[in-house]
Amino acid sequence: SSSSPYTTHVVARRLALESGLPWIMEMRDQWVGNPYLAQAANPFSRSQSARLERQCVTTASSVVVLTEAHRNELQARYKGQAEHVHVVRNMFAPRTTASADRTQASTFRLFYAGNLYGERRLDGLGSAVATAKVPGYETAALEIAGASYDKPFEVTVGTRGVRLLGTLKQSEVEEHLGQVHVGVIHNPSWDKVHIPGKLYEYLASGIPVLDLGTQAEVASLCEGTVPYSQVSQDDPAAIEKALARFADWWQENPRGNPPAADHPSAVPARGAEFMKVLRGVALPKTTGAPPETTGATLPETDPGGA
Repeated sequence: SSSSPYTTHVVARRLALESGLPWIMEMRDQWVGNPYLAQAANPFSRSQSARLERQCVTTASSVVVLTEAHRNELQARYKGQAEHVHVVRNMFAPRTTASADRTQASTFRLFYAGNLYGERRLDGLGSAVATAKVPGYETAALEIAGASYDKPFEVTVGTRGVRLLGTLKQSEVEEHLGQVHVGVIHNPSWDKVHIPGKLYEYLASGIPVLDLGTQAEVASLCEGTVPYSQVSQDDPAAIEKALARFADWWQENPRGNPPAADHPSAVPARGAEFMKVLRGVALPKTTGAPPETTGATLPETDPGGA
């Protein structure tokens, strides 16, 4: 079972208890402690969520999360289940389509994909880009794609601009990633657990990453693959310095640096991690006898990462 929504785990727990089958519980977001849920939930709802999470985590054969920070949180909360909590991060398929030569562009383009929910904001970055001087480029622009924007329009400051692209199809996002210079990710300062999923698409495209959040794990994912800078969007000097460093990198890597298939975040490696979890699961404690097996076994190796 995979969440959110969290009801999937409540259903899966019932099925596991009744059938005796192993159960892998994947939590793609926090349940207890989810900052976005806590803003709307009443005290009764929060206590019910805590009770249901405890029931599920202590019943599941294995719990899979996406970040080290989330694993540490669950291991501290459920010490008896610590060895059953595993990290299997998001994954990507390396880019196969051609990328444009970024050194031929006159505008240095930053791209943010996602919605600005919670306390996410990009006003500071937009202001910094509007005044930044990027070596080798005439102008700079911040392009934002997300469902919050229902139509494309452009707001310019002098000759530099912020472009709101509206909702894009996945194919259009991939096309954009083959043309832009920087991928932007952003988590609020108080969110220490999540890593934005778009990071993995930026990695697959081999473009530099500008991180406006404070998640400590992001740097290790980018290490050895693409340039990375973590800055405050309220520090325009630091942003301009990061963009200058990225511009220098593009001179040496005009079409980016898409990672090899053996990158730790690529599909084969992540698939192998998940298969390791599958091979290691134990049957949960149930009141009834587990069903007879069909004789099927998991492979010792994982040739395709499937």
